[in-house]
Amino acid sequence: MAIDGVYIDDPSEAVSFLRDHVLGKKLLREGMEIRPCAVSDTRYLGMARARAANRMDLPSIPRVAIGNRKGKTVPVWVIPKQGVDASAVEAAIRGALLDLPDGAISGPNYKLDFPKDTSPEKLVAFAQAALTAAGVAPGQGWQWIKRGGDQLPK
Repeated sequence: MAIDGVYIDDPSEAVSFLRDHVLGKKLLREGMEIRPCAVSDTRYLGMARARAANRMDLPSIPRVAIGNRKGKTVPVWVIPKQGVDASAVEAAIRGALLDLPDGAISGPNYKLDFPKDTSPEKLVAFAQAALTAAGVAPGQGWQWIKRGGDQLPK
């Protein structure tokens, strides 16, 4: 299975990866990251995937990281773009009236702990909605990518 991908409106590959390789692994500390990505046409997803795999603009875009289960929760971090305070991201997400568990500012990020039985589909949908609330223009493509435990926020 791939360790990264790009999609516009069908997140099934990202959901499968989250279910099988992140939430399904009990002993490994792995995760995945979802971020916006420019995709002009669904016919060129392969080219968009190659471009997205070599991105150098990560500090300038908001992202969402999803970790594997820890006890009774699934940690999710909303990572704002550089220069944006995590409290502004929290206010934007709460203002979008998303169904949220309790969250807290964790360094430069906003961390939420979803219940461990939250479906992968709901986590991916939340990531997209949170990024849109954080300022990503609607109609973007989405990139998902595997992250090792050392690449996840703390």
